[in-house]
Amino acid sequence: MLISLLILLFILSLMSPYQIKEYPYFVHWKTIAILAGLLLISTGLKESGLLHMFSEKILSHMNTERKLAFFLILLTAFFSSFLTNDVALFVVVPLTLGMQNLLNRDVSKLIIFEAISANVGSSLTPIGNPQNIFIWQKWGISFLSFIIKLFPLISILLPLLFMFTFISFKNTKLEKQRKQAHIEKFLAISSFLFLITYLIFLQINYIFYLLPIFFLFYLILFPSVIKNTDWLLLFLFILIFVDFQCVSNLWLIKQIMQKISINHFLLSAFLSQFMSNVPATIFISNFSNDWLKIAYGVNVGGNGFIFASLANIIALRLSNKQIFIEFHKYSIPFFIISLSIVYLILIC
Repeated sequence: MLISLLILLFILSLMSPYQIKEYPYFVHWKTIAILAGLLLISTGLKESGLLHMFSEKILSHMNTERKLAFFLILLTAFFSSFLTNDVALFVVVPLTLGMQNLLNRDVSKLIIFEAISANVGSSLTPIGNPQNIFIWQKWGISFLSFIIKLFPLISILLPLLFMFTFISFKNTKLEKQRKQAHIEKFLAISSFLFLITYLIFLQINYIFYLLPIFFLFYLILFPSVIKNTDWLLLFLFILIFVDFQCVSNLWLIKQIMQKISINHFLLSAFLSQFMSNVPATIFISNFSNDWLKIAYGVNVGGNGFIFASLANIIALRLSNKQIFIEFHKYSIPFFIISLSIVYLILIC
C-alpha cells in the first residue's frame, strides 16, 4: 500500500507539478498529531503487559470456543473504540496467536473476526479510527455528539457481528494452560494516565503541548516504546492526504463527481472497497459536507474486500497465514448484509 501511494504521488506530481508546493497544506496535521499520540500511548500500554495480563485473567474463565470468540471480539471492539482499530489489532492478534499453541488449534478464524470487530467497534468514537479522527476534526463535531450520532450505526453492526460469531463458532470445550504475564507497573500506570489526560486535552485542543512531554518521557525512560511505535503508519496517512487531495483537484475527477447522483452513504461504502476507507473519506470530503452519511459509509465500508481498511491488512499480515480466501468468506457477506440493513434503517 505504501509503495502504491508513493507511485501514485510520483505520477500526480508529473501531471500537476504546480501543486507540489501545496503538498504540506494538503495534510490535516491535527489528525496526524492525534493519531501520533494515540499510537505512542497505545504502544506504551502494550509494552507494559497490562493489556496482556487483563486478557489472560479473562481467558481463564473461557471454557468453550464460542465464549473465547465472543470475548476476543468484544475485547477488540472495546480497544478499537479508544485505541484506534489498527492499534487494537496490534494488541489482540499477537495475543490470539499466542493462544494457538496453548489451545492446540488453528486461530485463523478468530483473527478474521477480530479484523471485522475492529472495524465495527472503532466506528463508535471520533478516535476509533483515522477516518473518524479526520471527520471529527474537519467538521468540528464535539466528542459526545459524534458518539451519539454514530451510536445507531454500531447498534446495528454489533448485534449483526454477534449473530455471525454465534453461527461461525461452535460450543466445543477448550483445553488450555495458564501463563503468568509480566507487567511493567510504572509504564502501565503512566501510559494509562497519559491516555486519560490525552483524551481530556483533545477536548480543549491542547494536545500539541502534551505530545513533546509524552515523547520525551518514553524516550528517556522507555526507549523501546519509541522504537516499537508504528511511525511508518503516520507516513502512510500523510501520503494518503496528499495523494487524494491531488486526485480530487484533477479537472476530470471534479467533473465526474459533480455529475454523480449516487447517495453519499453508498458512494462512501463502495469507494472504500477499492481505495480503502481512509482515502475514500478524504476524497469525498472535498465534494460533500454530509459528514454523517460519509461516516456511516466509510465505517460500514471497512469490511468487505481486504483493501477496504488498513486494519484488515494489518490483521492478515500479523497472522502470517494464507487466509485471504477465508477472510472474504466472512467479510464480504458481513459487508453486504450490514450495508443493506443500515441503508434501509438509517439512510432511507
